[in-house]
This record gives sequence, structure tokens and C-alpha cells, in this order.
Amino acid sequence: MGKFKQKANAMYQHLIVGIGFMIPFVVTGGIATALSFLSRDAFQLDVLADYFEKIGSLGMLLMWPSVAGGMAYSIAKKPGLVAGCLAGFLATEMNTAFFGAAIGGYLAGYSVLLLVNYMKLPENLTVLKNNILIPIISSCVTVFILLAVVGKPLILFNEMFTSFLNGMSDKSPILLGAVIGFMMIIDLAGPIGKSAYFFGVATLSDLSMGETSPVMAAVMIAGMVPPLSLALAMLIGKKYFPKEDASESSMLWVLGATFVTESVIAYTVKDLFRILPGFVLGCMVASSLSMYFNCGLSLPHGGVFAMLIPGAVSYLVLYILALIIGIILSTLVIILLKKGANRSDKI
Repeated sequence: MGKFKQKANAMYQHLIVGIGFMIPFVVTGGIATALSFLSRDAFQLDVLADYFEKIGSLGMLLMWPSVAGGMAYSIAKKPGLVAGCLAGFLATEMNTAFFGAAIGGYLAGYSVLLLVNYMKLPENLTVLKNNILIPIISSCVTVFILLAVVGKPLILFNEMFTSFLNGMSDKSPILLGAVIGFMMIIDLAGPIGKSAYFFGVATLSDLSMGETSPVMAAVMIAGMVPPLSLALAMLIGKKYFPKEDASESSMLWVLGATFVTESVIAYTVKDLFRILPGFVLGCMVASSLSMYFNCGLSLPHGGVFAMLIPGAVSYLVLYILALIIGIILSTLVIILLKKGANRSDKI
């Protein structure tokens, strides 16, 4: 059981590395796109707007290749990059999004690892093996499996997942907000949370100039509530938290304000059942309110910095109000549960 848990943790870390590779591309692409809107709408600088728009589209194009390539690199180092990036481009082409990129990253990385460990050639052919044979063979294996085995089920699953969320968007935006808020935090910004995030990012590709995405706004607000509410809970109820955690809470303000949900993981796992319920409630309420107010976002990331860009967030005041309400509710639940646990310990 210990070995299984160790391998599962290693696979999860490879996924996190891939997502880490992706974030700079998405942030750069999103901010460049926002600057394109700003240049065209506010200053009528069409040439500059076209320049930023090109950077934005290129950044978003590299989103899935960077995920799969980063995962393959984490598993097999440099030899895994070629097959990983090709798997990511295939995920883009097949419209399998995050799920396709993640599976492709694992396939690429582990196929390269097998070849590195079991392909035995004379030492004078090492350069040929590392630079030609392994990249070609691993790429062929990865692409073949994605196309022939997992591609169609992934496309079907991704279409069903997207259709399910889109259906809620049309029929009950408030319910969709609650679902997004729940997904964003229930596994502490893990694969479920990333699925919700990438669904939000996908809605940005359908926007016209000057438009914003309510779904992306709901996603970002849900990602900001946990670190900000935990920081506030540590400030107000300092005595209910370990001293070393409370002393580090200032960093949560910065990371929460910049939409880094993963910053809560280390603190939450220490007392999961007294912290996570507050996160879930706060995220669901904040995202639902954001959808109810019809707030929208034109960027895939940024946190408070996105709010500073003119036109990036629609109904900004209501969006901030939804964020504050979510933070307060989350903080209250965390402190109440912590307080109750403290009383039980004394008894």
C-alpha cells in the first residue's frame, strides 16, 4: 500500500509540474489578449492591438503542449519533451483539452522512461539513441495510442463534460456557479479543480472584442476565496492555528490576491475536515453570486491585477462584493469549526 501511495503521489507531482509549465503561457497569452482589447478600444492603436493579439493567440496555442511536455519532462527529463509536446499539440487538434494533454503527458514520459531503461545499444551509439531513436519511437507510440485507443473516448468524455456545464450555463447560471465553485476546491486545486479552470479558459476563445466570460469570472473568484479566507481566519483566530502557520499567513494574502489556489494545500491537509468545508461554502457562494450578477472576465489569470485592467472585468464592483461575501462566509465557517474542535480538545 505504501508503494502504491508513493507512486500515486509521484504521478500527481508530474501533473503539477506540467501545470506549472503551462501557467506562464496562459498568463502571457491572456494578458497580451487583454492589452490587445485595451489598445484597440481605449486608444485606437490597431497595429499595436494586432501585435498583442498575435502574442495572445500564440500563448494560448501552447497551453496544452506545455502541459504534456512539462509532464513528460518531469517523468523522463529532456528526452521526454518531444513526445510530450507532440501529445499536447494533438490534444489541441483533437479538442480533448486538459484530459488529453494529461494522458498524453503520462504516455510520453513513461514510454521514454521505458526506452531509456531497456533499450541497450553500444556506447558509441548513445547520441543516436538519445537524439533520434528515443524521440521518434516514443512519439510514434504516444501518438498512435492517443489516436487509436484513447482519442475517441476522450473526445466523447470531453464533449459530454463541456455539454453538461454549458447546459447548466443556459438553464441555471447560478447552479453552474455553485458547481464551478465546488469543483475548484474540493480536491484542493487538483485535477478536478484544473478541469473547471480549463473549462473556463476554453470559454475565452469564443469571445469577441470587448466581451467577457461569466464562467471564467466564476472560476477565478473561486480560486481566490480559499487563500484569502484562510489568511483572514489566521489573522482573526490566530489562537486556533499552529504558530508557525499563523506567522506565515501574510504570504497567503499575496498568493490569494494573485489567484494561486494551491497555496492553501500545505495548511489545509493538516486539518482537512475543519478547513475544507469553509472553502467549499465560500467558493460555491462567491461563484454563484458572480454568475447571478453576470460578472465576466476576459483574462485566464491575474487575480486583483486583472481587476486593474480597464474592461477586463465586467460589473467590477459587484464582482468584488461577491468575492468579499465568499471570503467572509469561508472565514466564519473555518473559525467556528476550529473553535468547536478547540472546545472538544479541552473537554
